[in-house]
Amino acid sequence: MLFQPSPRRFVADPAEPEYPLHDERRRVGVTGHLPLGRRNHRCFLTEALAGEFVGLRELDDRLWLVSFMELDLGVVDVKGARFTPANPNARPASPVDDEDEDADAA
Repeated sequence: MLFQPSPRRFVADPAEPEYPLHDERRRVGVTGHLPLGRRNHRCFLTEALAGEFVGLRELDDRLWLVSFMELDLGVVDVKGARFTPANPNARPASPVDDEDEDADAA
């Protein structure tokens, strides 16, 4: 048999994410821009999160941490309307990487 139904139940309309540790929750626009409060003041975040809510936590009067679910995406400079990713060079670890580190340690 090639096809097996998933044991997980499909949720057609999942609950909106909540951000209890953040100061604000904002919806990313359809073009991937994050509204920054003032009229027509926004910065580009990503089109992948269009329509989704993100959490904003104030770091200081100019910088805000942007999170989606449990993932910290980066920091937005509200005065300069610029988004900086948390770690643009990050990549997920693979089992091969773990094996290479084990071999180096031996």
